[in-house]
Amino acid sequence: MLLLLPYRVDALEDRRPWANHLLLACLVAVHAVLLARGQGLPEALVLRGWSPAGLLGSMFLHADWWHLIGNLVFLWVFGNAVASRLGNLVFLALFLGAGVAASAFHVLLSDAPAVGASGAINGVVGAYLVLFPRTRVSMLWVVLYRGGTIRVQSAWLLGSWFCLDLLGALLGAPGIAYLSHVGGFASGFLLAALLARAGRVRFEAFERPLFRGPGEPAPAGPPEARPGRAALPSPPRPAPSPPPAPSPPPAPPAGPPGEGVSITCGCGRELHLSSRFRGGRTVCPACFRELEVPRAPERARDQG
Repeated sequence: MLLLLPYRVDALEDRRPWANHLLLACLVAVHAVLLARGQGLPEALVLRGWSPAGLLGSMFLHADWWHLIGNLVFLWVFGNAVASRLGNLVFLALFLGAGVAASAFHVLLSDAPAVGASGAINGVVGAYLVLFPRTRVSMLWVVLYRGGTIRVQSAWLLGSWFCLDLLGALLGAPGIAYLSHVGGFASGFLLAALLARAGRVRFEAFERPLFRGPGEPAPAGPPEARPGRAALPSPPRPAPSPPPAPSPPPAPPAGPPGEGVSITCGCGRELHLSSRFRGGRTVCPACFRELEVPRAPERARDQG
């Protein structure tokens, strides 16, 4: 038996994701109230056909505590970063919109009843792939009686998960609403891509999202080296001109003078952030240490 469980991401956060915390508390509260009543799941909210109550309400119902806990883990890990970057109100709209789209996609292609927030959460995961494709996801792995932790680039990990959900949907695997997963992931990906292309999402210059707005600066620096490829020597030129003087290294990305803030983590990694990160928290992409960003623009050092 193989178990893979994400528990942390290295995406930068520039505001408190209270909307995601509210959703987490709401999902727990709904399940606890229904369990205390002891009357099972309300039939009116179970996803069956094109009922508006089922399309929206089914994402707040869960079959048991294990079903709920699994969804909470994924929503906590990926939802905090997405809510912080999109903004809390936009994040709520994305969660609910992806959830309804996931339910509609399931009803369109399947007659099986379904409950759970996994369709909406897959929408959040799809949005995360758009915003933070090159970040690392820390995961706990367990095989039989052995276990450990690994870090995987989010583009490979989330792309693989989507392919597995798509395969499950095509094969009609029972027990899991794979169609809902696919519909939610695709709708969240599309919504986040539209927001990024419209310039409604702000990125630091060193970040590499899948899509940027027309006014967003492209990442500076040379392209990444490709392993296994060697450059061929250039043919000799007659009377070559002397090489130009080397240009000074580019300055680290920052906002206007006096507005940026730079911090150095205890591991030695420097982060150059714009002014919107002042007074907030961020995560070092090298060691995953949580850092407090000072309000003053001068350089600060985390002693860790």
